[in-house]
Amino acid sequence: MLVRALSSLEQQTYKEIEIIVIDDDSDRSVEKIVNNINNTHIRYLRSPNIGGAGARNVGIKEARGEFIAFLDDDDYYHCDKLLLQLRQLKKTSTDVVLCGSYNLTTKKEQVLAEDHDIEFALRMGNPYQINLLVRSEVIKVNKFDEDLPNGQDWDILVRLIKAGVKLSYIAKPLVYRDDGDHYRITNSIIYKDSQTQKRLTAINKHRAWLKEKYFKYRCAKEELAYISKRKEKLFVILNVLRKYGIKAIAYVIVARMLRYV
Repeated sequence: MLVRALSSLEQQTYKEIEIIVIDDDSDRSVEKIVNNINNTHIRYLRSPNIGGAGARNVGIKEARGEFIAFLDDDDYYHCDKLLLQLRQLKKTSTDVVLCGSYNLTTKKEQVLAEDHDIEFALRMGNPYQINLLVRSEVIKVNKFDEDLPNGQDWDILVRLIKAGVKLSYIAKPLVYRDDGDHYRITNSIIYKDSQTQKRLTAINKHRAWLKEKYFKYRCAKEELAYISKRKEKLFVILNVLRKYGIKAIAYVIVARMLRYV
């Protein structure tokens, strides 16, 4: 998967890029894989198991370009991803360009309308994952929150909006996401109550920005996530109904229909 991800970067139609591989304390095979790729634009850096947010912050610090983008090793880019996002930045005079994606497992696109309300979409969830291209000067002063156990991708977009940063969107699936059977953090989570509470940390952080209606919806969504894998399903549903109300559950259903989750 790492080779596939790096290959998609080498095949970008926009060629003036540096590729920084942050190895968050994996086994040494990763370094060998990178060293076997004959590309002088690739830099390999190893971090001491500091987590996804910390590893990304290392990359942000080390990046020398005018713009920064992110790619997890199990995903890969459309060949025009960076070119189209750079054109969008110049055309719209924005600081961040988001884009749609294609899920390789479900074989479905997650693409919203070009002119949709990004702030509303973020109140409903995070349909963008980490697909952004951002001006370096912006992200270097708004790094990922390493204190959050998860939800860092959503948190950083919310903080950028709260800071007055301008965001735009390309309604094309420019990132291919792999949610298959391989190991990834999302698939490894055991949905116990303790894990659910961790998933609410970022939401609680931005409760005032979300406003109470959306806050309750987001909490209900997280507590009902992967309900099929939870024990005592009826108890969980009744507990969510008691804490957040029927409207919050209704919003969860609507959000799924609108593909904001």
